[in-house]
Amino acid sequence: MSDGSRAAAAGDSLAALPVSAAADPWLPGLPIADDIAAARRYVEAAMAPATLRAYANDWEIYARWCAARGLGPLPSAPAQVATFLAAQADAGLAVATLERRLAAIGHHHKRARHPAPTAMPEALVIEQTLRGIRRTHGSAPKKKRAATHDLVRSILDAIPEAGTRNLRDRALIAFGLASAMRRSELAALRLEHLARVDDGLRVLIPRSKTDQEGEGRTIAVPRGLRIRPLALLEAWLDAGGITEGFVFRRMRKGDRVTADGLSGEAVALVLKERAAAVGLAAAEFGAHSLRAGFLTSAAATGASLFKMRDQSRHESLDVLAGYVRDADLFKDHAGAGFL
Repeated sequence: MSDGSRAAAAGDSLAALPVSAAADPWLPGLPIADDIAAARRYVEAAMAPATLRAYANDWEIYARWCAARGLGPLPSAPAQVATFLAAQADAGLAVATLERRLAAIGHHHKRARHPAPTAMPEALVIEQTLRGIRRTHGSAPKKKRAATHDLVRSILDAIPEAGTRNLRDRALIAFGLASAMRRSELAALRLEHLARVDDGLRVLIPRSKTDQEGEGRTIAVPRGLRIRPLALLEAWLDAGGITEGFVFRRMRKGDRVTADGLSGEAVALVLKERAAAVGLAAAEFGAHSLRAGFLTSAAATGASLFKMRDQSRHESLDVLAGYVRDADLFKDHAGAGFL
């Protein structure tokens, strides 16, 4: 059972508790309804906010599709869900998106105390439909272009060194590459997470995609000689007058720095805008481009998989091995001796 399924099931169990029960005699004045409300908050916290937002959006899309055809979304027969997935595939959606929408449909069914369509006796039609979609359209994700060190240097060289917004964007792009952080982590980065040491910065990442329990991980960002991420970061912090709170801030007209952190989407938009300014296709770049750029550049310069994982915090080495294979594609090629 997935985390989402377990959370939904837990929420259903809590909803079934008798909230009108008398207060616990050992805890006078504390109604059990308050206890249940507290437990529900923790159940909801079991899923990442980004996952909940994605599920809500996917469910809205499915509900609209059903309404347009005079169908009810709850409960949905497996054949109805399979038809929806097929229509979405014909509209050009990626297999990964379809799989997430299927998970969202199951999540909302469980929340409404219905079995998920994939758990119904006729669920085979969903499995076969997805299998056919994969065979027809393929399941390989469309990867955004990696913002490698050479591309980043070109982008940074084109950004003027004057102007607070320019300094922010220079720091964001350089630090995003050097840290290999996810966009949500860059957006959430706070000054108290940074510790200056002789060789650079120790950066605490309190919570991440692979650390949902919030144990925290620390990475290192060196000063650097070419990209110089720390020098660019210091220039931005000084210009923005930032002594606490979010590192990368939203800005208003007139280059006014606010106390609000950038959104994850804004991180991607900054890179797209600055890439377009040097003649690169903005559509080729996304939120993952800086993180992929670090790993691609590290693999190309011979960094070890374990050192790459120290920075990227991937749970599996398989993903990182892919970057190394790509970097070594022509190295010692089997046909080099006769082609």
